[in-house]
Amino acid sequence: MIEKIPDADVVIAYGGMAAKLFYQQDSYPVPVIADAITDALAAGVTETVTDSGKDFFSVKIDPELFRQQVRLFHELTGFKKLGIVYGDDEFGVIYGAVRDVEAVAEELGFEIIRNTNVKEDMDDDTVDMYLDALRDVVSRADAVYIGASTAVTEYDIIPEIVHIINEAKIPSFALEGSVRVKDGILFSLASSGMIRSGIYTATKITHIFEGIKPRELPQIFESIPSVAINLATAKTIGFNVPVDIIINSDEVYLSADGSAPVSRHTDNELLSGFTNYAATAIQLSDSYLPRRRADGKPFRIAILQSGTYWEFDEHFRGILSGLIANGWANFDTVIPEKQTIREMVKSIGDFSEYIEFPEEYILDLEWGQNTKAAGAFFTDRKPDVDLVIAFGGVAGKLFTRYKNYPIPVLMEGITDPVGSGIIYSLDDSGRDFVTCRVDPGQYQRQVQLFHDFAGFKRLGILYGDDEYGRLYGAVNDVELVARKKGFTLVRNTNVKEVMAPDTTRLYLSALRDLCTRVDAVYLGASTAITEYDIMDEVVAILNKARIPSFALEGEIRVDQGIMLGISSLETEKFGFYNARKIAAILSGVTPRILSQRLEGVPSIILNLDTAQEIGFSVPLSILSSVDQLVYAGSDSIQ
Repeated sequence: MIEKIPDADVVIAYGGMAAKLFYQQDSYPVPVIADAITDALAAGVTETVTDSGKDFFSVKIDPELFRQQVRLFHELTGFKKLGIVYGDDEFGVIYGAVRDVEAVAEELGFEIIRNTNVKEDMDDDTVDMYLDALRDVVSRADAVYIGASTAVTEYDIIPEIVHIINEAKIPSFALEGSVRVKDGILFSLASSGMIRSGIYTATKITHIFEGIKPRELPQIFESIPSVAINLATAKTIGFNVPVDIIINSDEVYLSADGSAPVSRHTDNELLSGFTNYAATAIQLSDSYLPRRRADGKPFRIAILQSGTYWEFDEHFRGILSGLIANGWANFDTVIPEKQTIREMVKSIGDFSEYIEFPEEYILDLEWGQNTKAAGAFFTDRKPDVDLVIAFGGVAGKLFTRYKNYPIPVLMEGITDPVGSGIIYSLDDSGRDFVTCRVDPGQYQRQVQLFHDFAGFKRLGILYGDDEYGRLYGAVNDVELVARKKGFTLVRNTNVKEVMAPDTTRLYLSALRDLCTRVDAVYLGASTAITEYDIMDEVVAILNKARIPSFALEGEIRVDQGIMLGISSLETEKFGFYNARKIAAILSGVTPRILSQRLEGVPSIILNLDTAQEIGFSVPLSILSSVDQLVYAGSDSIQ
C-alpha cells in the first residue's frame, strides 16, 4: 500500500502497527482513518489528542476509556492492591494501558502490584513467562487488571488465565471487553459501545467522501461505560455481586465459558446466595431467546397510541428491527419507510412465528379525543394479548389508575414520564406491570447543543402554560439549562394545547411576537405543530426574522426547514433496547425490574439551506461534527 497506492477512496487502518505504516509518511494520496489503537499518542500516530498533524490522517481517540475501566473496576470491588502484567517496553506499556492505571492509582490511592518479566513478541516462552508472571501477581494483589498483552491476544490461553485467577479467588477485569468475560474473566465493558464507535467512524468516512480532509475531523470519541459480568466466575471466587450491579449490567453471562446461559430453574446451585429479585434479573440472559407461548401460539402484542405521530412510527420501526436482529422475526423481513404503525403491521404480514400484532388491538387515542377506543383494555375481561406497547403520555396515563394490571405494559415516546406522574422515578416505574424508557438529560442536551452551536443570549420558547404544554415543550429542562448557561428565556404562553379553530392562529401569532424579542428559538412539540400542517408558515416566520432555530422533534422538522435538531440515528438504538425488553417480558420477567435508563448520544442534523437563508455562518469545526446534512435537491445526507 505504500509502494503501490491502492485504488481506494479511503483506507481504514486497524491497530497501532497498521496506523504507523501510513503515519510515518510525510504525505499520502488516500485519506486514512485509524481505529482500535490503545493509546494513539503513545503509539506516535497523532500530534495531539485533537490534531493528527497530517492532512490525510485521522484517528479515533477515547482519552478516558481505560481510566474509566479502572475506576469502574475499583468502584465495583474496592480493591486496595491491583495487579498488572506487561512487558516493560513501548508496546507492553501501551497494550496494558499502564500509564492510565498509574494515573487512576494516584487519583484513588490504591497500590499497583506489577510483574514485567513478560515478552511482547511471539516466542517459544512468551506464554510460560506470562502465566508465571500472573501467578506471582495474583499471590500479592487483591484484584487483577488483564491488559492486551501479546500472550493474551495471540495465544489461546484464557482458560489458563481464568484458572490462575479463580484459584487465587480475586476479581478480574479485562481491558479487551466482553469477549473475555464470555471466557470467564469477571468484569469488563459490554460490547454495546461498539455500535456507537462504529457509527462514529462511519460518519467520519462519509465526511471524507464529501470532501472534508481527515485532519479537520474530530478525533475524540468518548465511550459510555456499560458493564459485562460473568456470574459463574463470581460464584467460583466467592464474590458477592450486589443486586443493583446485576440489574444494571448490559451483558450477564451465567457460565464459565460464556456458552448458552443457564436459567434459574435448572441451576439452583449457581443462584444460591442471590435474592429472588436478583435471580429474576439473572433470567434476562436466557430470556432473549425466541420462543412461543406455553400453548404453542405466537405472543400477541397490542399497540396503544396517544395519537398518530411520526416519532411513534420511527420507534416502532426500530423495535421491529431489534426483534429481527434478536431472532424473534424473519431476517428477510423488509420494514417499509415512512408508514404508520398500522400500515407497517399490514405490510410485514407473517413476519414472525413467535409474535403477532392483532389488528383489533392497534388503537389510536387521537391525543385524548378518543380515549373510549381504549375501553377494551379496561373491562373486567382481560384482553387477549400478552403485552401492551403504549406510545405517548396520553396512553401511558390511562394505566396510572391501576396498582395492578394483568398485562405487562411497555411505555415509549413519553417526553417526561416522571414529571407527568406516569412512573415513580427514573429507576423505578412504581408498578410491577410497567416499564418505560427514560432519558433524563435528553432535552437538556438539546438546548446545550443549540447554545454551543448558536451562542444565543435570548432564547424564545412558546407553549401553552398548562401541564401538557410544559411537557410538550420540555420547559423544565430549558429553564434548567438557561440557569446553567446564563442566557435569558423569553416566553409566549398565549398558545392552546388542544385542537380548536384558533389553535394555529394563536401559535403563529405567538411565534411572530417571540421573533421580535429573541436571537434564537427552541420549538417544542406543541399541538399546533404536531397536529396541523403549518411548518411552511413557521419556517417563513423564522427565516424572515433571520434567527437560528432548533426543533425538539428533530429530523422531521429539520427536513421541513428548521435549522437544527437531533437526527433519527438513535432510533435503531432505542428499538434494540425495547426489543430486548419485550423479549424479556414475554419470557416472564417482571417489567418493573428492567432497567429504564437509556441515555442517547445526540446526533445532530443541520439544514444548510436554512442556515444560508438566514445568513448563519457555520464554522467548519462545527460542520465536521454534524451527523446529517439537509440541502436543496437531496434527502438528508448522513
